[in-house]
Formats: sequence, C-alpha cells, structure tokens
Amino acid sequence: MKDVLYYCEVNDDKLTIHRGDKTGKWIASTVPCLAHKGDTDIHFFNPDHTVDIEHEHYEFPMMQTVTRFVVDGVKYHWRGHGELVTDDGETLLATFTPTWLEGKGEKIGQIVITEEGRDLMDYIVVTSFVVQERADEHKLAVRCF
Repeated sequence: MKDVLYYCEVNDDKLTIHRGDKTGKWIASTVPCLAHKGDTDIHFFNPDHTVDIEHEHYEFPMMQTVTRFVVDGVKYHWRGHGELVTDDGETLLATFTPTWLEGKGEKIGQIVITEEGRDLMDYIVVTSFVVQERADEHKLAVRCF
C-alpha cells in the first residue's frame, strides 16, 4: 500500500486538506466565495493567503467545465476535471484520473504532476480536490424549469 500524501475532509460546503493522512497537518481549507456566487475561496496556511477559484459549468455536454485560479500573478485553469494547464494552454502541469474504487465516502484517484508543476504541488492537489467536489455537486444539482 502506498503512503497517503494528502487527505481531504468534506463537511457540508467546506473542505479541509491535510498533508499526509487525516491526522496530518492542515494545509488549506475551502469555503464558498461570498463575493461571487458559485466560486470557491481556498485559505492556505503557512504562508497565510487566499486563492480564489472561478468555476464555469456548461449545460452542453461537448463543452468542458473550466476552473480558473491565479497564483503569484500567473493564471491557470483545469480543463474539464482532468488537466491543469497555464492559461495560455502551452504548459501541462498535472493530470487527474479518477478510479472507480470508492469506499465509505472516500474517493480515490491519481494525480500526475509534471516537472513544470512540481513547485505548485500543494496548489495542484488542493485545486484538484475542489474541482472533483464541485463536479460531484454539479452532477447532483436539481434543475427546475
């Protein structure tokens, strides 16, 4: 069995991310953005700062969901739920592949971080947790017409 590098707890609309397993040190928490409905604020600890995530969900199946954020003035986005790239689309930083092995409220997947993404590892992992959770919420949303 492989070591757990990150662990994500889900409580209603808040995520808490730990380094290591569930008893590990907190590195970030997320809350719904109060300024922009549907977006998410990620509060990182050490150093203490916030990253705002903008979510764009499309009703048409052929259009990919896009999740955007900025770190140190550089813009990034998740293409759909599986690829993190620089906003110009030139640099692939990470890929996420979900697995069908889920147990008691736990999701399992694999994040592969490219050499170009190594310095952004915490941002990549935390934003991927948010993207996956938002994708689940979007699938479960009830639409009234």
